[in-house]
Amino acid sequence: MTTAETLPPFDAPNVISLSAQKDSKILSISVYSGRAELTRLFTVAVKTGLNEVRIADLPNAIDQQSFK
Repeated sequence: MTTAETLPPFDAPNVISLSAQKDSKILSISVYSGRAELTRLFTVAVKTGLNEVRIADLPNAIDQQSFK
């Protein structure tokens, strides 16, 4: 049986906020009929444990299913 006393402590995630325009380098651009694909490089310093990366300043027309 699990109780609050036996659960490991929960640490809030380390939140890393980045700007696509300021904090990334575009590595490649491929142009297709009706769309384009950009490959960006971000350098991120993560801490041990849970990390959450938030990227702002992405284009409004981005396909949300295309993130890799």
